Amino acid sequence: PPPPAAKPAPRSGPAGAKKDAAARQAEWRANELNQESKVREHVRAVKTQLLLGLRVLRDVAAGNPRFAATKLEELRELCQPLLSSKLVGSEAFEAVRQLAACLPAPLGGQALGLAAALRLVVLAQQAQQAGAVKLPAAKEIAGVVSALRQVTGDRRPLQGASYRFVFPVLQAILSSPTHTPSHEDALAVVALHCGAHDVPRAASLALLYHLLGVVPAYRERVQPLLKQLAVGAVEHTDILAAARGVAHASALVRAAALAALHVVPALSAGNCPKDDGGELVCLLHTARHDPDEGNASAAQGLWDGAKCELPRSYVAPSVQLLVDAEAPDTTQAAAAALASAAKELPGTVGESLAQAISAYGSGHVSARCGVAAALRALAPVMGPDEVPVALDFLIGNGLADMSEKVREGMVHAGMAIVDVHGAQGARTMMPLFESYLDNKRSGLSAEQEAEYDLVREGVVVFLGTLARHLPADDPKRTVVVDTLITVLATPSEGVQRAVSNCLPPLMGPLSANKELVDGLVTRLLTTLTKGKTFGERRGAAFGLAGVVKGLGLMAM
Repeated sequence: PPPPAAKPAPRSGPAGAKKDAAARQAEWRANELNQESKVREHVRAVKTQLLLGLRVLRDVAAGNPRFAATKLEELRELCQPLLSSKLVGSEAFEAVRQLAACLPAPLGGQALGLAAALRLVVLAQQAQQAGAVKLPAAKEIAGVVSALRQVTGDRRPLQGASYRFVFPVLQAILSSPTHTPSHEDALAVVALHCGAHDVPRAASLALLYHLLGVVPAYRERVQPLLKQLAVGAVEHTDILAAARGVAHASALVRAAALAALHVVPALSAGNCPKDDGGELVCLLHTARHDPDEGNASAAQGLWDGAKCELPRSYVAPSVQLLVDAEAPDTTQAAAAALASAAKELPGTVGESLAQAISAYGSGHVSARCGVAAALRALAPVMGPDEVPVALDFLIGNGLADMSEKVREGMVHAGMAIVDVHGAQGARTMMPLFESYLDNKRSGLSAEQEAEYDLVREGVVVFLGTLARHLPADDPKRTVVVDTLITVLATPSEGVQRAVSNCLPPLMGPLSANKELVDGLVTRLLTTLTKGKTFGERRGAAFGLAGVVKGLGLMAM
């Protein structure tokens, strides 16, 4: 038989390559269209199921309103999150409206307005998560609150299920960052239900803490409500919600939270609840270090009365409190509590330092300020193994932070570490600081240069602080002063100011060395009058100011 015909060779050249590219593109497009078709099919299937479920829920509420009235909260939670859905939002709205119609009269007659208010709450919550607008002042919201006020006007509380159904509207109003005209009515409705056993306790405690922080004038009205809620706090989640008030930015709220905690059954009975996470005990421990003396005293009494003990697992929740702190007072308390716990439980200092440093990368400024406060507070309990770790972090990260507030905290932390450990660790710290200052870098971008100057500024302060611990006759003092004078050539005003502030305490003990002083003054005057750049001349001026301040006016 004749041999089989040879297959034609694939095309080569530009025409063949162009056809292959077109084929690949067509194949890719077909795959994409196929995937999109599958996604659309899946979305249609999900939509069909959701619509069916919402219609069944609506029909159940319409057909047996008495049964639905006992399950209002559970049924609302099924459909309320879907109120903002573009696929099934209208059907979810109808389901919520039908559920609202199961409320006792006259609330049930305002089902449409209540459903609209709940939808606005959902939309506002999503907007807040996206960093957008707050809950709008809508007539639907005001109408619901006004109706609630009328229904409960004769001190007739709603049944538990009905109250929990409308609670999100009250919560949305009282969570406002400012006082609104609806606050009075909303607070009156909430106050009427705080003594009920089936109130949403944890959410109500958080809500009242927020309200008291926004409107301190409500203190006399809110404090009794907090105690009513705390008396019924039996579940761990409720006790924890009551305790979280001690971490609030406002000292007034922290005081109210401590007063409420005294009536929590477990705490008042001397049985501090044990929790695996340790958050509750760490909150109470942090409250003992509140900058407000009255709050600290109340917290200590609560701690002793409840017979609380600090677990060895305190580090993680304590650092989390430090990161979450929103005010200087709470940051200070959390840092002091972390250091106190590290002192009380030997062997945990290294872990506390490591976790505090790891929290630096959390992003926001308040958290990084908390890390600086923690390093400063931990300084007295650090050992030889922790000091180099802390200083390496400060030089490598902390001093280069772009936030001036954070950098200031880091500088204070480093000064505290050097002050505490400088006398024993001068011989190891000195080379670390000098090597960084002697390391002149070139070829840096403007941004890198600015960062480098920030670190040098901090290291100068550390070096000047360390030199104070050297004996007056130690030749290293002279070396440090010479290093600082050399650093004045750095064209950064911040670095030059830092040097000027470090020189006065170092120059006093050197005043007897007339040859050294004359040489320094001559050197600085020469640079001041003949320096090549403005930065050099300005640095010399700062240096002269520091020298004269240290030697006294007679040096002039």
